[in-house]
Amino acid sequence: MTTDEFIDRLNEDLSTEYQSIVQYNLHIATITGARIYLDMEAAGEDFSTWIWTMAGGKPIQGKRKGMADIPAKTPLSEEISAALKKRGFKFVGPVIVYAWLQACGIVDDHITTCFRASPNPPKK
Repeated sequence: MTTDEFIDRLNEDLSTEYQSIVQYNLHIATITGARIYLDMEAAGEDFSTWIWTMAGGKPIQGKRKGMADIPAKTPLSEEISAALKKRGFKFVGPVIVYAWLQACGIVDDHITTCFRASPNPPKK
């Protein structure tokens, strides 16, 4: 079996039985996460403050020179992942958490030549 045939077969398998299992688990994880979030809010705990406190209270500037310098996960994403899992969140591994930190602007990993890179990163 060639690599292309293997990938085609894998895609066929994932598009049938396994895809519905993953979608169901993501659905359950979303509902569970929403309940945990609301429980935190009801207990007077602000999720945003909790995350930003773990991140040091300000955006983290990556100062990356190239795409190869951007990690898939960091010690911070591993710490946040463990804390989220401890609270009961699902599908929050360190790689997913790191991507989320980037998407939310907590981590700025724009390479230095990118037009979106912060010209004056905060000083520590």
